Amino acid sequence: MAVFSRLVPVAASAYALQTIFALIFVPQQNEKYYDLGGAIGWVSTTFLSLYYPALKARFWNRSLVSFPTLASFASRQLLITAAVGLWAVRLGGFLAMRAIKSGGDSRFDEIKKQPKKFTYYWMAQATWITLVGLPVYLCNITASHIHPPLGVRDYLGLALYAGSFLLEVAADYQKSAWKKAKERKEHDEEFISSGLWSISRHPKCVSYAVFEHILIVVPQCDSYVGEVGIWTGIWVLSSSSLQSSAYPRGTAVLAAISPLFIYLLLRKASGVPPLERAADKKFAHNPKYQQYKKKGKHTWPSEFSSLPPSSSSSSIMDLVLSIADEYLLDDFYARLIPLSAFTSSLNTTAKFLPLAESSSAWSKLISHLPHPQLSSQYLLSAYESSSSLPNISAWPRDYIPRQIASLSVLTLIGIHVLYFLFAGLSYKFIFNHEMMRHPRFLKNQVRLEIETSLRAFPVMILLTLPWFEAEVRGYSKLYDGLDTYGYFYLFASVPLYLVFTDYGIYWIHRWLHLPFFYKHLHKPHHRWLIPTPFGSHAFHPVDGYMQSVPYHLFIFIFPLHRVLYLTLFVLVNFWSIFIHDSDMITGHAFEKVINGPAHHTLHHLYFTVNYGQYFTWADRWGGSYRQPESSLDPLLEVKALDAKKN
Repeated sequence: MAVFSRLVPVAASAYALQTIFALIFVPQQNEKYYDLGGAIGWVSTTFLSLYYPALKARFWNRSLVSFPTLASFASRQLLITAAVGLWAVRLGGFLAMRAIKSGGDSRFDEIKKQPKKFTYYWMAQATWITLVGLPVYLCNITASHIHPPLGVRDYLGLALYAGSFLLEVAADYQKSAWKKAKERKEHDEEFISSGLWSISRHPKCVSYAVFEHILIVVPQCDSYVGEVGIWTGIWVLSSSSLQSSAYPRGTAVLAAISPLFIYLLLRKASGVPPLERAADKKFAHNPKYQQYKKKGKHTWPSEFSSLPPSSSSSSIMDLVLSIADEYLLDDFYARLIPLSAFTSSLNTTAKFLPLAESSSAWSKLISHLPHPQLSSQYLLSAYESSSSLPNISAWPRDYIPRQIASLSVLTLIGIHVLYFLFAGLSYKFIFNHEMMRHPRFLKNQVRLEIETSLRAFPVMILLTLPWFEAEVRGYSKLYDGLDTYGYFYLFASVPLYLVFTDYGIYWIHRWLHLPFFYKHLHKPHHRWLIPTPFGSHAFHPVDGYMQSVPYHLFIFIFPLHRVLYLTLFVLVNFWSIFIHDSDMITGHAFEKVINGPAHHTLHHLYFTVNYGQYFTWADRWGGSYRQPESSLDPLLEVKALDAKKN
């Protein structure tokens, strides 16, 4: 229980700070700084939980101790603190600026006139900060040495946090852009239904909770899905530490109150129900809203949207999925998740079709899975095409969970095929096997490189799935027809793609060499001082994912022909393997322009040079270029050892 006693100063600071704000703003009937007060509360309590021992020693015990450096904290403590700080500053700043700009917050129009009630809201905000922040505070209040090293679970938590955070930012941006366009008279829409808002009616939900007659106002979130995702990710990141012997048994379960409280607050008592009621009242006679309401979902995770892909979608992954569905996956899903298991919950159309509900144990088991509300058109067309509903899946092709599951398997197979095909060919026909006698070539290195790559692939796939899913849903700028942008742009897009991705990877790669990130992310790749082609993908999974981001980001910014994208994607993967051949052939005509194997070999040997992927210009501009020379060839060390032995 000594662990929990350390939470007292943190909780006390949350209530003390909100009390100070209440004493200032309640008499003024000023609600403009309510959300800013919440952001300040989050930042102060989070940093207090991290620095409390040092603050207590210096200001309470009057000991002249120095404040701990960042290096003295565990990686998990720094990451979880940074995650909360980033979220709080971004969200609190956005809401505060909006309230100040608009001259107030309409939620408080009546409340701020009642001092007692207005004071309660400030105390409610302190309660929200204390309860939801439990995983963070519990993780921070213990010594750094008790925290286990970061593992796969932590990276999955970080990925969930990052994806949810980006969802919130995107929803805010889209809503702001929509409002500005309306102010400029560019449209006269009564409600936003584009972008993320085409998928969910509440990718931007006002997060306030009604408990009987009590309203707890918490900052506005872009999506209760995003908000729950953020705090679930933070809880997952903390859970490995909270399950250690330094904490009482069940601490990790107790900390799960954080995402659970947020979910219940937003889904059951707050954002969604009152917003739904208000919208239903306001747009009761608006046929466009009624159509939008039927199309857009708000219930997650009990339901998922099953939206048709964009008509402009012409992505590579869409093509791959279509082929896989046609020849393999339609039949697979029909057997795995048959429509017959869900007949009791389908719409009335199914009752007119010759289908008996399946009573097998498997059907009863999967009948609890989520599934979309299938339209009459889908059921009838599927029946006409197959003549037998048992051969139809309850998960149609455009159902998001099915797409995610299919993409996971297909991309996992694809990355293995590319890796073993290109790395195997390069290892056999290009790599100089004499390099394996180099003194810094590790024992069983090839096996270790392959094992590291295979362990990284599943996590890299999970991190990359949002890009592929967005591509399939039609959000990328991939196009199909050659005449869409003309032949000039078709050819110009090749160097544009190469320069964009090269420059992006240069800075990501250089950032990964900063001490903290090198130690925790990039160092495993530099274990291979003399790499083989199999070491090309032997990354920490987060490292490998980060260096792939420019490839995916490009097609969401610039148009690119999908066949050209597929070609370039395969070629850059081959290039990544090719530059790990430890080849130091120098003196060729493009040596000062192209970042080839010789340049990358020097990078592995000397670490701080030649960060570029294809070209040398970024390294020259950034002062990190090193010219390959025959005198630096590591093969000379092998020959020197041979000469010494002889």
